[in-house]
Parts: sequence; structure tokens; C-alpha cells
Amino acid sequence: MRRLFHSVTFTSLLLAACGESADMLVSHQHGASSSVPTARVDGPTAAEVARLRRLVAPLHQLSAANEAGFDVQDGPCVAIPVGGMGYHWGNLSRIDGSVRWDEPEFLVFAPSPDAKDGVKFAAVEYVVPMALSATPPVLFGQTFVPGGPGGTAWTLHVWIGIENPSGLFEPWNPRVTCP
Repeated sequence: MRRLFHSVTFTSLLLAACGESADMLVSHQHGASSSVPTARVDGPTAAEVARLRRLVAPLHQLSAANEAGFDVQDGPCVAIPVGGMGYHWGNLSRIDGSVRWDEPEFLVFAPSPDAKDGVKFAAVEYVVPMALSATPPVLFGQTFVPGGPGGTAWTLHVWIGIENPSGLFEPWNPRVTCP
């Protein structure tokens, strides 16, 4: 098993994808909230989310995610008073401005002292740098929200590992805390 631990941050990932200089972006921030109520999904969206769950099921262990190409850790655990996200592990080759349901750019893991790797799979995150798309993408019937460093990317979280009482597609999950 090969694990790569990099000190690369989300800012660096976006800068590399967009060809920007490091001076332009300085902080790691995600979108505050989605304006679309998402407490319940059904119909075609529920079927699409079920398909996503099956796709990432083999990646619930961090070691398996690393082996599958999610081998760049994006900084520390992320949380604010209303909730957390956890640790983001990115697949750099997927940050290309496109949106495909079966190719999330990040897997999100929440701290879990009882888990084998010390973390538990929590969510997937789709990311499209704003420099590569002037309008927010739509996936699973949800419009992406500004996120990333300084709001420079369109993002969409899908909480398929840890239920989010705020909503399946909300950025922050009150059930996730950071040490």
C-alpha cells in the first residue's frame, strides 16, 4: 500500500488547475450554505445518489481511497461553529473544470478514533474552479455554491457516508467535529 501525504492545500490545487499565482488566494474557505432545501431527495435524484453510494463504497477506508488516486490531503480538518466537513483527500487529475457524477474531485473523511485509519468516510465533494466555469454547474438537481479558498470554486458536497441533518447537499455537517 502506498500513501502519499502532501502539504498541498486546496488553494494550491485550484491555483495549479487555473494557472494562477499563489499571491492571488490566501485562505481556505468553503461555501457557507446552499440556498436549496435538501433534507429529502426522491425520484431520479435518489436513484442517482444511490448509484454514487455504490460507486464510492469500496473507498470508505482511507487506505483504499489513497490507492484509488485520492492521495493528496488538502490541509487540516475543516470545521466552523455550525458544523464541520473533516479532512479532504483530492484526486488532482479530476480538477479539470468538468462535472461527472462518477468522478468527484474530493473524498471527505471525518475524524473517528475508533476507525482503522482514524477517520470515517463522510462525503464526496465536487469542485469546479470558477476560472474554468463562469456559471455554477448543476449536478443531482443541485446548483453548486461558491466555496474553496476565497470563494474561487464552485462546490457541491454530497453527504453519503455520515448523515447530515442540515441536508444531503449542505456544505457543513453539524455531526462532524475536528480535534
